[in-house]
Amino acid sequence: LDGVLHTQPLGKETFILHQNAPNPVEGQTVISWNPNASAINEATLVVYNALGQVAHKTLVDVNDLSCVLNTQHWPAGVYTYQLIGATWHSKTMQMMIH
Repeated sequence: LDGVLHTQPLGKETFILHQNAPNPVEGQTVISWNPNASAINEATLVVYNALGQVAHKTLVDVNDLSCVLNTQHWPAGVYTYQLIGATWHSKTMQMMIH
């Protein structure tokens, strides 16, 4: 084993991660999703900075359909985010913080 978590992307018809709003972000943003698979309950929202480092990580209940990120004290820049489950991950989305 190489120590890396290997997950499979979920198909678009199974799980849809939406673009955050507003984007660009000034203070806070909402990230939402559509879990079209009832077997999915928990996931980790992971936000990466431009260097690929984890900037934020939080456990979410997928059935909540969205979460609010307070980015007030984050450095300006481009970030990416995705939801990661035990054996799956969503597509990666991008946001800009002012």
